[in-house]
Order: sequence, then C-alpha cells, then structure tokens
Amino acid sequence: MDAKAGLRALLLFLVLTFALNWPYLGSGFLADEIIIFSAMEDDPRPFSRWTGVWSGDTGDLSWFGNPWWAETDAIGSFFRPLASLVLEGGLGLFGRVAFPFHLLALLLHGAIAWLFWLILRRMGAGAWLAGLAAVFWVACEDHSMTVGFISFITDPLAVFLLMLALLGHLAWLRERRPLALAGSLVALALSLGCKETAAVGPLMLLVTTFVFPDGTLESGVGVRPSELMGRFRTVLRDPLSWVPPALVLVLFLGMYKAMGLGG
Repeated sequence: MDAKAGLRALLLFLVLTFALNWPYLGSGFLADEIIIFSAMEDDPRPFSRWTGVWSGDTGDLSWFGNPWWAETDAIGSFFRPLASLVLEGGLGLFGRVAFPFHLLALLLHGAIAWLFWLILRRMGAGAWLAGLAAVFWVACEDHSMTVGFISFITDPLAVFLLMLALLGHLAWLRERRPLALAGSLVALALSLGCKETAAVGPLMLLVTTFVFPDGTLESGVGVRPSELMGRFRTVLRDPLSWVPPALVLVLFLGMYKAMGLGG
C-alpha cells in the first residue's frame, strides 16, 4: 500500500465525517461543559492537573460526579488527566468558544476511521472490505454522538490512542521492531489518561497477540479448538508481546485502587 492511497483514504474519511456531522460545528456548550470550564477557571482550581477535572471536588454540584445510569447515591471520580489538559488548553487558547472543540472531535472521529482502515489493510484485508468497515464506523450514530458533546472528548481521544497502540502492536508482531513496541505502549498508557474504559486496551492487545501472533489475518486462520493449546504455548514463548500490556493493565488498576478513584 503506497502513501498516496493512505492519504486519499484519510481525506475520504474526513470528508465523510464532516458531511455526516457538520451540524455539530454550530453547537454550543451543555451543562457538563459549563461545569467543567467553570471549575477550570476557578482560582484555586478544585482539582489536580495530575488527575484531571473529573477527579475534583465540585462543591455544591455533587451531582456532577453522579452517573445518571447508576443508583441515585452513586458518586464517582475518574482519572482523566490527558483529556482534562486538552480541554483546559483549548479554553486557554480560544476561551468559551465551542467551535474549536467540536472541530477537534470531528477530526479525531475521521482519523479513527482512517486508522481502523489502515489497521485492517496492514493485517491483509482488501481495500474495499477495510473501507466498508471504516465507513460503518463513521456512519454509526452511537459513535458519532461522542463528537456532539464536548465533555465526551474523552472517548475519541482514548480510541484514537488505542488505535495507534494497536497499529504499533501489529507492527511489532510482524516485524519485531522495538520502536513499534515502545510506541504502542506509550499510546496505550496515554489512552488510560483519557478515559477509564481504555482499560480494555491491554486486553485488546493480548487477544490480538493470541489470535493473530504474526500480526496478519492469515495467522488467525485455522485456530480450531484442537489447536488452541498449541497457540497458547506459542504465545507464552513470546513474553515481549503480552507481558508489557498485561503489566500496564495491572499497574493502572492498582493505581486506580490506591488513589481511591472510581465509583
């Protein structure tokens, strides 16, 4: 696959993303964003930049930490420093102008679709199949809803970094380049600073290592029940492909518990 084809695909997915989601560019701020930006403008700040605005004391607005989908007395705080810094940086640069935040979300959404396409192509999928899968990503309403709410920037940031982590991990499995492994782990660690659900990332890399040990679709063909133990032994003999992401997950969960975060 040449670079020009990759650039054409990126342009296509960005155009499609904007064509489907352009009304969001004219949207303003909602309740969550007003609370978040007010906290960021407070002096002193009611949160630490090391943990992010979602971990802070919101004072009388205690319902900010109360997930609507949980029980009425459920209160939680979350570790999202990278997403918090992105919002705080945007606030410092642009003030309370919603357009740049929506623009960033749309660009991330289109870039995620492109990375999805690129991953499938690097694994050996055909251009049309990979393109169709990426179009489904862009067109899915559940996915595109995250670009309509500025406070949901946590999701596209985390998924963008997870796609980079998977791309690097596949390159490591195929070519055994240490730089690809290091880049994958850095992207994985950064994704965990965007949203706690990025904890599925290490599991994604572990499953990828087991199912596609050579980083290609062909290496996953023929994994029958009778072959599972053999595949398991093969993966165990390749600790560099599974121990680092597993360690990242253990350290993240341990840190979360030690800091008293979560619900």
